[in-house]
Amino acid sequence: MGRNRFDRKKVFLDHPYKRKRRKAFVIVLIVLSVALLAAIAFRTVNMRRLRADMEGYLADAAGHIDRGRFEAARSEASDALSLAQRLRDDVYIDEIIGRIRLIEAVIRADGYFDDGSYQAARNTYLLAAEYASIAGRLGADYIDEMIAATESYISIYTIIGQADELLSQDDFESAMALYQKAVKAAAALSFDEGKELAAAGIEETEERIVAAKYALAEELLLLGDQSITIGDYSESIDHYQSALIIFEELNDPAAVASTEARIEVARRRIADKEQQEQQGPKDDTDKGTEGEGEIQQGGEDPDQKDGPMDPDTNYAFNLGLSFDLSALIDDQNKSPANQVRMGTAENRNEGWYNGCGWIAAYNALILLGNPKHPAEIVRDFETSGTVMGGVYGTYPNAIVRYLSDCGHSAEHVLFPQVSVNIDNVIKAAGIAILGYAHTKAAHYVTIEYRARDDAFVVYNDGFARSRSTLLGLADNNSGAGAVIDSVLAFIQETPEILFSFSLITIA
Repeated sequence: MGRNRFDRKKVFLDHPYKRKRRKAFVIVLIVLSVALLAAIAFRTVNMRRLRADMEGYLADAAGHIDRGRFEAARSEASDALSLAQRLRDDVYIDEIIGRIRLIEAVIRADGYFDDGSYQAARNTYLLAAEYASIAGRLGADYIDEMIAATESYISIYTIIGQADELLSQDDFESAMALYQKAVKAAAALSFDEGKELAAAGIEETEERIVAAKYALAEELLLLGDQSITIGDYSESIDHYQSALIIFEELNDPAAVASTEARIEVARRRIADKEQQEQQGPKDDTDKGTEGEGEIQQGGEDPDQKDGPMDPDTNYAFNLGLSFDLSALIDDQNKSPANQVRMGTAENRNEGWYNGCGWIAAYNALILLGNPKHPAEIVRDFETSGTVMGGVYGTYPNAIVRYLSDCGHSAEHVLFPQVSVNIDNVIKAAGIAILGYAHTKAAHYVTIEYRARDDAFVVYNDGFARSRSTLLGLADNNSGAGAVIDSVLAFIQETPEILFSFSLITIA
């Protein structure tokens, strides 16, 4: 019986069906093993390919960084990071992220640099330098170069800023030296923006220097004029000669000629004074000529005034004179203007001699629709506005003050021939009072700009009336005043006029 059981087991194992199952199992096992091995081999090959690609991207990124092509480097590094993440290689991921930070920092810094934000660029380049040190100094040469460049540019701006501060303090010499230093530094770096900015500073400094020299020269001219009014002709010449040197430095022929004319006037005054001292007292009944106003050199008037000459006496006398307050005065040598008394100097206080100042104010007020009697104007000037008791007429600032007290806006410019375009200024204002010196004296005139005719009307001026043909000016036979086309041309082309010393514009 036992044999039978063994035999049956053997028969079962040797059964063809069982043999097929074993064979199939072995085949499947072999196939699975081969597939597994193939998959492992494929994955290994793929991982190697991915790693090779990643390393290739990293190498390309490094090459771009070395050549300063950071936008391209960022693209390559991003591709490398994507592959590293697929490889799940934490070491490479950290390394690539570090390089991307470096690249991004440089790109931001370059952007700041291109925009001219050099301080921000410097700070960002310094951050990039820290990333570069972690990455084995990758791109360090470019970063160091850009840090040096930004620091150089910043230093140029610093120099320009220092120069600007000195310029604001009117330290022109020091400011100019710093601007010139900045120009040289910017040129060495081919830094056009810094060079242009420094060059603009130099130009402004030169303009400020010229303006300061003109201001000083005009102040010297004013001092010279003031010295002339008090009879200190030698001192006036000293002031004029100092101004002349400045105008020669400025290469201003018109100002040079005007100043030389002043010097010549002062020298003639000295000669006249010396001659009078040698000849002794001499009577002279000449009461001046038409067009002459203040600071005239006429002799003494034989007609003596009754009683003391003082403001109260003058006021009472002037009130007794009859004036048509709607009529402009166009000739101070005619009655009643020539009789108006101003000042306390004997024989030098009548309108024919020193009246052009109050007449200019009188005419201006009529044109402004606010007429005043000459007695009122003269009394105001006599409080603080006459020069040496009226001998040399009226100060310009007294006219300005009086017009302001009458409710008008009055602006004053000294020596306008070197500081403003007279024609344009008078056009803008409409009414003006011009003071000028001529070969015998000084004179004030009132000027009206008539927009409808685009012409100027000059009141109480013999030169403007007599020289209309010579100057090619407009018709002067149409009522009061002389019509001219250009005040500037009138001053420059009238031989007897030396220079203008005062321009008062009124609104």
